[in-house]
Amino acid sequence: ADRRGGGAGWGGGSSFANTWLLEGNGPVRQGAVAALLPGRLSLATQIMHGCSPASAPMTITKIEGNVLYEIDGRPALTVILETMGMAPTEENLKNLTLTATIGKKTGDPYAPFREEDYVNRLIVAALPQPGAVVLFDADFEPGATIRLMTRDNEMMLASTRAGMAGALARVPRPALALYVDCAGRHSRWCGADREEADLVREGLEGIAPLLGFYSGVEIAPMGGRSRALDWTGVLTLFTVSDA
Repeated sequence: ADRRGGGAGWGGGSSFANTWLLEGNGPVRQGAVAALLPGRLSLATQIMHGCSPASAPMTITKIEGNVLYEIDGRPALTVILETMGMAPTEENLKNLTLTATIGKKTGDPYAPFREEDYVNRLIVAALPQPGAVVLFDADFEPGATIRLMTRDNEMMLASTRAGMAGALARVPRPALALYVDCAGRHSRWCGADREEADLVREGLEGIAPLLGFYSGVEIAPMGGRSRALDWTGVLTLFTVSDA
């Protein structure tokens, strides 16, 4: 994919029902739609999630598909609970998806922390036997270096405020803005005191028209290519050159 490419994966509501796309001959599943933008249109992308490292770098030692079995040779669930300071209670296992993600850094592994350098995978379920966790996506591999990441609603809102300020400092007069927001960041799902997407809408009011929607997966350029993200808001600001 083009390194400037961004987009989203559709989600079929809270039940993850089937989704459909319309192409020239009718509705299709497992399809993709792409738009090739003219050269006069320039893009600037801001990635916002609000997750911060809660551990030193660790190594995935066993994973099959989206089921993570071992971290550093130990049961993944045990490592995650110990690192997060959580007892293995039924309530904590249920709420694990609201407090932790698995982060994989792109770019220089020794560079200072920047949230936009991390691809985070949501933990969607805990499996006490055999001590594994189920991730939202199946793209992490054995031997990958990861960090446990902590997340909460206040960090999410702070990340969006900071990201908006940074984006508008780089592109103070965009012609158009597009915001692709993880559906899990909706206040009804995450329990935030206010809508995170409202911060984007308010920040762009009177500056540029805004198109936005909630998605199942967010896609943004990271490390020279387009990557699928979780629990992320991706803001793209468009400018038009005179040439």
